[in-house]
Amino acid sequence: MPKINASKIIEGDVITKSGLTETIDEVERIDFVIDQDNIREEGLDRRSFENQCWAGSYANMVNGTTSNTLWRSDVWKRPYFEAANLTNSTQTNYPEMRLDWDSETDSHLVVRCSFFVYSNETTYKFWRNHDFWDFGLVVVPPSAPSYTTSDMITGPCADDDIARVWPYQRVQLNYPFSKGRGDGYLSRSESAIFPKNDDATKDKYPSYFWHQVEKLFDDSQAGKQVLEWGGNSFDLFYPRGAWNQYAVNRSSNLNQSITLIEHCTSIKEAQDGNTFQGAHRFKDSGRVVIYPVYRSYLQDYSGDGADEMDNPGSPYLKMDGITMSYTVYKR
Repeated sequence: MPKINASKIIEGDVITKSGLTETIDEVERIDFVIDQDNIREEGLDRRSFENQCWAGSYANMVNGTTSNTLWRSDVWKRPYFEAANLTNSTQTNYPEMRLDWDSETDSHLVVRCSFFVYSNETTYKFWRNHDFWDFGLVVVPPSAPSYTTSDMITGPCADDDIARVWPYQRVQLNYPFSKGRGDGYLSRSESAIFPKNDDATKDKYPSYFWHQVEKLFDDSQAGKQVLEWGGNSFDLFYPRGAWNQYAVNRSSNLNQSITLIEHCTSIKEAQDGNTFQGAHRFKDSGRVVIYPVYRSYLQDYSGDGADEMDNPGSPYLKMDGITMSYTVYKR
């Protein structure tokens, strides 16, 4: 960084020509010594601030690979991991972060959690309707009363320092890929009877669209009503783009990325009498505990009556690639 050393004029000293021009020379030389300390494209950057003078570091970042099976549960439950599949977690078999919160110096806390859930390894496909799965974050404030994960309240925090699940994200397969995955599907035995032009056949399969054609495969089939699926010439009877347009089985796996972001703050940050600052508000200083949870709307439905696809088992999920981190912003 260049500096200009201006010549001082002191009373009683002899004034010389070089003394007057030295300051001018200093100014002219600036063009040759200006560097990155004088001009930056972004103005202020990391070199202008002392490390961690405004925010904490990402020293506590939890990482994990594949979890064990996420067995169905209608109450909030923690995902279990083998110890070798977790890094930097404060619990051996459960992803968890802990931090010390100071209500006097800490202003905001931002928590980030992301992972992937999938059903690729399950034996059965999703064949029941409303098979919801919820994934959320538990934040245990300092001085929180005793709590049980299965009894957690779901929703934003009030000023009561109770551990809660918030936020949470819900995933499911919609009807065409779960309960209705077989609508329009033709088995080999079913497809063999469709050329039959009788009311019994049409009554047994009312969801299929029938249309009278002049000719099917040969002249002997002319004038019969037949099943038309995926056809481009019968949009009036079977609109293109309908979810059950094609006679195929739509059984699918559930694969979904989950991202959960939580904002916590000190109750001392309230302004103008407004105490609602962030989803979680901490009244006291102390230890904060954070960990992910899950639950399922439907429980084990193995043997719950064979459906039209003869698939009586319950599918399940697994979790993979979990990453958790937090940042504390200070006053």
